[in-house]
Amino acid sequence: MPPLFAAAPSLSLIRRSLVCLALGLAGISLGCQPSADQPSADQPSPAESEQATEPESPTSEPAPAVDAAAAKPTVEIEFASLDEIGAMVKKLGRPAVVDYWSLACPPCMEEFPGLVKLHLEHGDQLSCIAVDVDYDGRKSKPAESYREAVTAFLETQEAAVPSYICTTPSDEVFAALKIGSIPTVILYAADGSIVKKFVDAGETAGFGYEKDIVPAVEQLLKDTAVAK
Repeated sequence: MPPLFAAAPSLSLIRRSLVCLALGLAGISLGCQPSADQPSADQPSPAESEQATEPESPTSEPAPAVDAAAAKPTVEIEFASLDEIGAMVKKLGRPAVVDYWSLACPPCMEEFPGLVKLHLEHGDQLSCIAVDVDYDGRKSKPAESYREAVTAFLETQEAAVPSYICTTPSDEVFAALKIGSIPTVILYAADGSIVKKFVDAGETAGFGYEKDIVPAVEQLLKDTAVAK
């Protein structure tokens, strides 16, 4: 006859069973809990979060520095007699506009920007030249003494045109050119001959670049093109 009660398990067996059960539960728990050091597939790492939330700053090269002095044209002044200037004009081999002006002549300085503009618009087809006639022959005021003031004015005009201070006394210049006053602008053909003379007296009194000289220059350029 079998015993009414089965033999009780030993204490060591019970302990082993409890340990295995505990380890099994721990394994289940650890398998469902993402490690603090290992992110799950659904949770980005801190580094990935920073990349996602912080847009990359655009990398652009710094704009090159602009040298204001280099942007302005350089003003260069030469000294020459009226005969030397005339000979130079004849050697150009193309039309020329020569503006005879003076620091003592307000109308000359008012019209001077017209010469600069003419050079910018037609400088590839004709020469624009500025001739200062301040020198009047006095030994106490030689032509060289006007360099600083003339340069300062030309710089304010950003005049990148050939510029001369005439070493021939002004009264001799007026007599040679047969003019009674300035401003005077003379248009020369490619062979150095005078095409048109604008003087602030007589029929051309009150002349201006826009209304008088520019149209004359455009006609001169057309005639020159036809002659070629």
